[in-house]
Amino acid sequence: QQVGDTLKVNVTAGGGGAVTIADGADVTQGALADAAVTTDANGTLSGKLRGLVKILADIWDSVNHRIKVDGSGVTQPVSGTFWQATQSVSATSLPLPANAAQETGGNLAYLALLQQRVAYSQMAQFAAAQQPGAGFVPTPEIPAFLGSY
Repeated sequence: QQVGDTLKVNVTAGGGGAVTIADGADVTQGALADAAVTTDANGTLSGKLRGLVKILADIWDSVNHRIKVDGSGVTQPVSGTFWQATQSVSATSLPLPANAAQETGGNLAYLALLQQRVAYSQMAQFAAAQQPGAGFVPTPEIPAFLGSY
């Protein structure tokens, strides 16, 4: 080689490798002028996002903040057989599952009465204990099967 001769250089391009983008850095993927893609056609990510924005803009009602289902704004009639607006429900007509427990006022009613009796007895015991010179103060009678309070 002599001065003034052309220097031959071979450049091998890389590409396809991993890229690291600093947090907060501006990055553009696809051309800024990519057309909106609203079909299943090939396109860049930017074009697909533009397509989604275009579709949402067509169906979004920005005044009422809801998605429009029908552009006419008219209440749509519905036909067919429907139940009345209010349905009556009766617990007496509901069938119980097999082996379901049934309460007819026996044990639960007794327990409610017993609870009142214990509460009254505890109040009486407290009141008697407050009297000057109180001696014997009866304790409430609680059946053993209920345990202690």
